Amino acid sequence: MALRIGGWSLSQVYRKCGKPFCRTCSEGRGHGPYWYGTRTENGKRTSKYFGATLPEFPENQNDIKACAHDQDTEEIVRLRELLARAYTEIQTLRRENARLRAMMLDTFQKEETSEHTRGRKR
Repeated sequence: MALRIGGWSLSQVYRKCGKPFCRTCSEGRGHGPYWYGTRTENGKRTSKYFGATLPEFPENQNDIKACAHDQDTEEIVRLRELLARAYTEIQTLRRENARLRAMMLDTFQKEETSEHTRGRKR
C-alpha cells in the first residue's frame, strides 16, 4: 500500500544489495523496508529515497491518505528485484570464472615447470 504525502506517492520497498554472500538478501526479501517516493512534475517522473522511517511532512499531516499500489509500480519493483538477483548471479559467475581460470593457469604453469625440470635432468 502506498501513501500520498506532500505530493509524493510513498511506498516501502525491499532492496537487494548485490553482494554475493549477503545473508539478508539470500535468506529473505533483502534490506529494508525503505521508503521511496515518486511524483510527476512538468510531465517528468521523479523518484526519491526517503529513508528507513516514514518522513514527516508537517504541512500535510492531516491529509495523509492511503492509496492502492499502481500496477505499473508493482511491476517495476518486481523487475528491479529480478534484475538485482540476475546481477548477483552474474557477479558470482564472474568470480567463479576468474577462480577457475587462475586454477587452470596455476596447473598449466606447474606442468610446464615440471616438464622443464625433467628435461634438464636427462
